[in-house]
This record gives sequence, C-alpha cells and structure tokens, in this order.
Amino acid sequence: MNHEREVRLRSLMERNGLGALVFWRPDELVMLLGYMPHWGLSFLVVTTWDAVLYVPEMEPDDVLPAGIGIERYP
Repeated sequence: MNHEREVRLRSLMERNGLGALVFWRPDELVMLLGYMPHWGLSFLVVTTWDAVLYVPEMEPDDVLPAGIGIERYP
C-alpha cells in the first residue's frame, strides 16, 4: 500500500474513532494497492495496526500486490 495513503487512512480512522475500514470495489483496490482483482471478489481490511487483502483461491499469484498481508479463501 502506498505509504502516504496508509498514513492518511489511519489518521482518518483515529480522528473518527473507527477500528477498521473495508474496501471491496475494484476502483478502491486499484487506488490503494495498484491491484485489479480478476474475479471481483477481493476485499481489503485496514485496521489501526494492520492491512490484509482477502482474495479468492483462484486469483493468480502474479497479480497480487507485494508488501501487504494476503489471505486466501475458497
């Protein structure tokens, strides 16, 4: 994730008392991670301490972004 955007997101979360943000729209994932999901079923969960991208098992490895936690689901 772009460091500047990550800092802005976490600052926004702290100011508004949010524990997490969830992004699932492809345009949001492209903006935050530079990642375009092939199957449209991926989502990003950003908490105050971590960010994890959840992707379907069938998503190809070569399109997944580097530098972020990734969890696969069936």
